Amino acid sequence: MLGKSLGWGLPERVVHQLVHFIGWGCVALSVAGAVYALLAAAVLGRFAAAPAEIQKARPAVTLLKPLHFDSPGLEGDLDTFLEQDYGAPIQIVFGVQSEADPAIAVVRHLMARHPGVDMTLVIDTRSYGSNAKVSNLINMAEQAKHDVLVLSDRDIAVPRDWLSRLVDLLGQPGVGAVTCPYTGGHGNSA
Repeated sequence: MLGKSLGWGLPERVVHQLVHFIGWGCVALSVAGAVYALLAAAVLGRFAAAPAEIQKARPAVTLLKPLHFDSPGLEGDLDTFLEQDYGAPIQIVFGVQSEADPAIAVVRHLMARHPGVDMTLVIDTRSYGSNAKVSNLINMAEQAKHDVLVLSDRDIAVPRDWLSRLVDLLGQPGVGAVTCPYTGGHGNSA
């Protein structure tokens, strides 16, 4: 029937055309998303495969590690930063915003186990807005000894050459900042 109508009082022919149009729109969006994912994977693959130029002299680095409470595996994750194979001075600044933060005990234990590593613990309650991590980083930055700053979350573990590779990338002409994608590891099922 030509005059038959479906939902919303629209003629059947208009509803079919609308469904057809929406269907092709969804196909186009799906293809665009797949092409984007393939291009992103190709760019990431080229970036990961590109050999970094090895610098002869490495700059001294300050690593800022904002902490907030203890978590499973925290000491092991932090240990990976203390064992970097890097040919220049590394300062590690840990920061918390409360004297009662249980991460303090973990940091003090690491300091006792690694007396030769330049580590500082900043306990500072000052706040600079609503973001506690940013406030913590500002408080920690006051203790930085070196011009090259590396920021890393508390729940990250890295290989021994991580800092060397990161600084090599940072030392390339025209590069002023570097970010590192990371992947999930084997979590605790307990």
